[in-house]
Amino acid sequence: MITKNRWEVECLLMAKVFPQFQPFSSDGSIGFRGSLRGSRTGQVYEVFLQAPASDYPLTPPSAYVTPHPEPYHWEYGDKLSFLIHWIPNKNTFASIALIVVQYINEFDGNKEKKTNVD
Repeated sequence: MITKNRWEVECLLMAKVFPQFQPFSSDGSIGFRGSLRGSRTGQVYEVFLQAPASDYPLTPPSAYVTPHPEPYHWEYGDKLSFLIHWIPNKNTFASIALIVVQYINEFDGNKEKKTNVD
């Protein structure tokens, strides 16, 4: 479970590195909402980073990006799929935001359609 001190540090770090993101806490979840602009297209992506307060920081936050720049890297249709070696006393919401920035930089403008293969 996240402590008050950890949440304050997370908020300060995000304010410093990603000032366009705003913290939230509701219904047992904590996280940050904000937007990032694609470097190739200028598309604005709405980003939502969320974790259950009862599990954080033991488990990493989930990341959601709207619209999806490509159709392949998604779990259950809406959660960004990524791998991270999560270290609870080292990694932060900002760590996940950096992954999202890298993802958007790589896939912005790649609106390739998913095809079914029989």
